[in-house]
Amino acid sequence: PFPTTYWLADPRIAAAVATIERDGGVRRAGEHVSASAGGVGSLKAAHARYAAERWALLAEDEVAFVEARGWTPRLRDVGVAGIRDAATVKCLHAHYAHFLADRENPVGAWVHGQLSDEVRALVDPG
Repeated sequence: PFPTTYWLADPRIAAAVATIERDGGVRRAGEHVSASAGGVGSLKAAHARYAAERWALLAEDEVAFVEARGWTPRLRDVGVAGIRDAATVKCLHAHYAHFLADRENPVGAWVHGQLSDEVRALVDPG
């Protein structure tokens, strides 16, 4: 099973986030969240919301299928990008896609602030 629920579909947004990630963005985002008041708690909450949202998307027969194969922990309990340690940052693409869906993911919010006005306009028209 693949735990990613939200994706960046626009190649311009994905490329901009890839540049941030390539330039040390995962480390910098983690440092930012760790240094922010309540940041780690917000990150843990984002991971928990992500896992709950993913699990809630499954129909009853899909839950039975997942449970029968022993995949429940991988789909019900892990956070953004399959993170098991909810105090850590992994894939900025996954965090930013989650932020675009819920506007509360603190790593995604940090990524949003790193993007150019031109790229932000793609997700915040007007």
